[in-house]
Amino acid sequence: MNHGPVPLLSLRDIGRRFGATVALDEVNLEVRAGEVVALMGANGAGKSTLVKIVAGVLRPDAGTIAIDGRTHRFASPRAAQTAGIVTVHQATDMAGVPTLTVAENLVLDGLCSGGFGPLVWPGRVAARARAVADALGMQLPLAAAFATLGPAERQLVAIARAVAVAARLVILDEPTASLSAAEAERLFAVIARLRARGAGVLFISHRLGDLRRVADRAVVLRNGRAAKLPGGCG
Repeated sequence: MNHGPVPLLSLRDIGRRFGATVALDEVNLEVRAGEVVALMGANGAGKSTLVKIVAGVLRPDAGTIAIDGRTHRFASPRAAQTAGIVTVHQATDMAGVPTLTVAENLVLDGLCSGGFGPLVWPGRVAARARAVADALGMQLPLAAAFATLGPAERQLVAIARAVAVAARLVILDEPTASLSAAEAERLFAVIARLRARGAGVLFISHRLGDLRRVADRAVVLRNGRAAKLPGGCG
């Protein structure tokens, strides 16, 4: 029996059906603070359904979700984010607001929640955005419009936003799919910083090289059921 620290994320016996189709069947998965867990599986294995449940997009038909040992039932993605879960989607055009600057996107959650007070001064926005970028060692064109960024920079902005809202768990859905080898290395450096800050990372990818590079261990979904790979990802 494991008597170590309580997992950051704990999924127990998660089940989900779509009509007669069983998408997930008694799935168990844990992510601990400072750990990168790879989620693998063929198309249709249930990865997307599981991610949507953790992110609050879907509700499970069975099972429990716990954060730091505390059970949650997420009614919406906002509820999941309030619990510290942030998802960075594969489609990078969803990673920010195109008409806003990079700086405004980095602190968007603060802007929307009134964290800057009744008056939003551009200087304060720029200073806070620079602090977020510097904390992760990112060199981002803060004054540029988000729409002008390439896929790699959009991914970094989305991850930096997750850090800005003090995300406990970051879900990365195929983050290197459209990145070059050099751009992927930049992403891996950011993941290392997230791990050092004590965040957990759930990393979904079909690229075994990426998983060997960043993951501590892997969980494979087959026909909606989970199995941990022995010996990690190596």
